Amino acid sequence: MKKACLPDTTMPDISINRLSGDDPMVFTVRLSDTEGSTEHRVTMSARQYDELTGGTLPPEELLEVSFRFLLSREPKESILTEFDIMTIGRYFPDYPTHIASLCGSK
Repeated sequence: MKKACLPDTTMPDISINRLSGDDPMVFTVRLSDTEGSTEHRVTMSARQYDELTGGTLPPEELLEVSFRFLLSREPKESILTEFDIMTIGRYFPDYPTHIASLCGSK
């Protein structure tokens, strides 16, 4: 079987750019792979950040972990183009527990 016939199981590259502020924080997240790229706008309040991480991860790292979580469950094209960080938990109820386990809390 030719390698080209195998599904691409590599994760897209994730680039994160903080657009504004401390409360709320606003980011653009670009996901790129050989099939193209998508761009996502994510907002997160200081309260949400503290609730999810207890301050143990930098906000940009929380976003990277969050997008890796999403990409392990759906293709980049299925991820909403604009959302609040807590929206992830409404679609995937195990998200807060996953983040807490990485942060060593809850």
